[in-house]
Amino acid sequence: MLTCKSGERFRKNFFSKKRTVVDSYRQVLSKLHGSFLGQVIVTVESNIFLILAEVKAINENVKEFGKDITELMENMKDIEENIKEIGEQHIVICNLQLGSNTIFSDLDLQLEKLQYGRGTQFDSNKRCLPETRVKFLNAIMDWVNDPGLSSPNVLVLFGQAGTGKSSIANEVALRYSRMNRLTTSYFFARGYYSGREPYLFFTTLARDLCKIWPAFKVALWKLIKKKPELASTYNYTTLVESLLQGPLGGLFFVGPVFIVIDALDENEDASRELSYTGNNSIPFHTALSQFVSKLPSNFRILITSRRETELEEAFPESLLVRHMYMDDHELADQVGADIRIYMGAELGNTDIPRDTIPKLVKKAEGLFQWASVACRYIAHPPPGLDSGYCLATILYPSQPNTPGHLDKLYSTVLKARFDMANPQICRNFRSIMTQVLGTLEPLSITSLNILRQYMPAETTVNCTVSAVVKHMGSLLSNVAPSTSTLPIAPLHTSFRDFLTDESAEFYINLDNAHDDFAIATLRMMQNELKFNICKLERSYLLKSEVPDLEERIKKSISPALWYSCRFWAEHLAHVSKFDRDLFSCLRVLMEEKFLFWLEVLNVKGQLALARRALLSLQMWLDQMRDKVSILLLFFPVIND
Repeated sequence: MLTCKSGERFRKNFFSKKRTVVDSYRQVLSKLHGSFLGQVIVTVESNIFLILAEVKAINENVKEFGKDITELMENMKDIEENIKEIGEQHIVICNLQLGSNTIFSDLDLQLEKLQYGRGTQFDSNKRCLPETRVKFLNAIMDWVNDPGLSSPNVLVLFGQAGTGKSSIANEVALRYSRMNRLTTSYFFARGYYSGREPYLFFTTLARDLCKIWPAFKVALWKLIKKKPELASTYNYTTLVESLLQGPLGGLFFVGPVFIVIDALDENEDASRELSYTGNNSIPFHTALSQFVSKLPSNFRILITSRRETELEEAFPESLLVRHMYMDDHELADQVGADIRIYMGAELGNTDIPRDTIPKLVKKAEGLFQWASVACRYIAHPPPGLDSGYCLATILYPSQPNTPGHLDKLYSTVLKARFDMANPQICRNFRSIMTQVLGTLEPLSITSLNILRQYMPAETTVNCTVSAVVKHMGSLLSNVAPSTSTLPIAPLHTSFRDFLTDESAEFYINLDNAHDDFAIATLRMMQNELKFNICKLERSYLLKSEVPDLEERIKKSISPALWYSCRFWAEHLAHVSKFDRDLFSCLRVLMEEKFLFWLEVLNVKGQLALARRALLSLQMWLDQMRDKVSILLLFFPVIND
C-alpha cells in the first residue's frame, strides 16, 4: 500500500523529469526560432535587392521607351498629315462612287463617243494547231516577256500570203488574253470595216486602255470633256497625240502593255497613194510608226504583214523595231511537219490513202492556206465528185503549178463547180460574188437575198445567193444552210485577191457594186423605216429604262435594214454617175424618212453616224453638181 510520503515523492520526481524535457525542447525551439528569423531576414533583404535591381532596369527601359514614344509621337504627326491627305483622296473616290449616276455616267458617256472597232478582235477558232509553229511562238513570247530596256518595242512578222501569219497572231493573242495580259488585238481585213477605217485602231486602243488603267480613263475623260471634238476626229496625228500620248504621259505601267496587229498590209491606206482615209495627209502605217517611236519601253506591239516596200520602210529594223520572217530557215525548219500535222487532222475522216499526205505537204510548199483550201476541197467535195477525184485534180493537175500555185488551187476548186463557158452559170457566179465581195461589212445569205430584191433587176439575175455559194465551203465562211444568218466572207484575203485579178478566168469586177448597194439600201429604208419602229409605249423614256429594248430591236430592225442605215451614204460616195431613181430615193429619205432613220441610229446607240453620213452626202452632192443641174436647195434638211 502506497503511503502519503511515498506518493508525494513520486509526484515530485515525475514532474521534475517532465520539466527537464520541456526545458530542453524550449531551448531547441528557441535556437530554431532564432535561426529561422535570421534566415528570413537574409532572404527578404536579398529579394528586396533583387527587386530594386529589376525596378532600376525597368526604370531605364521606361526612359528609353519614353524617348521612343516621343519619336513615335513626332512620326504620328506625319502619319496624321498623310492620313488626312489620303482621306481627302478617299473622299474624292467616294464622291466618284457615290455620284456614279452623274460623274461615272458622264465619264462613260464621253468615252463611248470614241468608236470601237467591231469584229476586229482575234478569233480563237483560227489559232495554231497544238504542237505546230512552236519555234515562232516561243521566239515571240520570249520577246514579249523580255523586260530589258534593250528589247525592241515592235516585232514585225513579214511573210507572203498564206504562210500562216494570222494563225500565229491569233494564237499569241489568245494565249496572252487567257493570262489577262492582252491589251488590244486588231485584225485588218481588206475590203471590210477594219481595213477601210484604220483610224479605229487608235480609238479602239484608247478604249481598251481605259478598261485596264483607271488613271488613263480619267485623264482621257477630262481631255474629251474639255475638247469633245476629239471624239469624232479621223486625223491620225490628232488621235495619237491627244487621245494616246497625252493621257499616257506621266502614267506608270506594271508589266508589258501587249498589242497585236494582224495584216497591216490590208488597211486601205497601204494600197493608196497621196489620198488617204479620213482626208489624212499621211498613211496609217506612217502614223503608227510615229506612234510606236514615242511609247514607253514596256509597250510591246506584234505586227504581221506581207512584205510591202512602203511597210518595210515605215518600220525599218532599229533599236525599236525587230523583223522576223516566215521563211526564216531556223524558225521555219519544221513547217513541213506542221503542215503534215494539220493535213492529217483535217483529212483523218476521209478515205484517201495515208501515203498521199506527204505528197500534199510537198505540194503546199510551206503555204498553210494552200493546205487549208486543199483539205476542205478533198474532205467536202462538190456534188457529183468524190474525195479521190478532188485529190487527183490537186496532185496531178492538167497544167503544172506556176509560181502563184495558190491561185492555181483556187482555180482548180472553182472549175470543179462552175463551168464559166456556160453564159448563165458565168452570169450567176459574177452577180452573186460581186455582191458577196462588194459589201462594206460581211452579210449573211439571208441579208444578201433581202437586199438583192431592191437592186436593179439587170444586176441580180434570177438566182439566189445560196445557189452559188453553198458548195464553196473551202473558200467562204458560213455558206451552209444551217449558217444562213451568219456573215459570208472569204476564208483568206488571197481568195479575194484572186477573184479581183483582171487576168483571172473567175474575175469579179467590183466597180459597179457600190451602185447596186446604194440604190438597194435607199430603197430598203424607204420601204422599212417607220415611226416608232420598236413600238415603245412611251417616247420620253431613256433607253436604259426600257427593259426589253434589245429584244424589240432584234425583232424590229433586221440585219439588212441596219446595214442599210449605216452604210447607204458610204456606198453612195462611190457612185460616179447620175441616176434619176437614186435621186428619187434620196429625196424620200430626206423629206419623209429622215427622222425615222435617226430613230434607228439612236436606239442602236450609233447616232454619231448621222453626222458622218450627212457630211459624206454633202461632198457627193458637190461632186454631182458639176455633172447635173441639181442644187443643194433640193435637200432643205441638209442645208438646215
